Amino acid sequence: MNYKKISTKRENEIAKDISGRRHTGSGNKWHSKGDASNQFLLIEDKFVISDKYSIQLNILNKLTKQAQKQSKIPILRFGFINKEFLNNFACIEKCYCNELLINKCYSTSKKSSIFTYSELYASIISAFGQPVVLQLTFEKEDKTFFIIEWEEFLKFQQKIIVSI
Repeated sequence: MNYKKISTKRENEIAKDISGRRHTGSGNKWHSKGDASNQFLLIEDKFVISDKYSIQLNILNKLTKQAQKQSKIPILRFGFINKEFLNNFACIEKCYCNELLINKCYSTSKKSSIFTYSELYASIISAFGQPVVLQLTFEKEDKTFFIIEWEEFLKFQQKIIVSI
């Protein structure tokens, strides 16, 4: 499996989705942190081939630090490349969001939280067309994040994100 090719394709898709640009060689240049951005957003993309993804606080904190230097809102997009439907999700810190209706809450005392594809998929399809917002709280850091299916995030980002 060619991970570089998959990564480039995903980054190009994100840039198109947000009417922004892909950061060629992201991460290896001081001026091009994140995988894609537009005027308001800095997006880091991660993907897995397995059926579970671990949201790690250190990745979120690093992305936030990079975004703050550019006065942008950090978004972690993560996905499951072996799934056909509802396979990408946005993870955004609560402080960047308007009040949202939370569908399900998760919390952890650890610095990461594992989500299975089937768990996320079941939560998403149970909403019957309403945007589904899952809440993840890292208790020790007192940081809360929202997880939203990627297409729903794109569709409702004007309502989700504070002052875009």
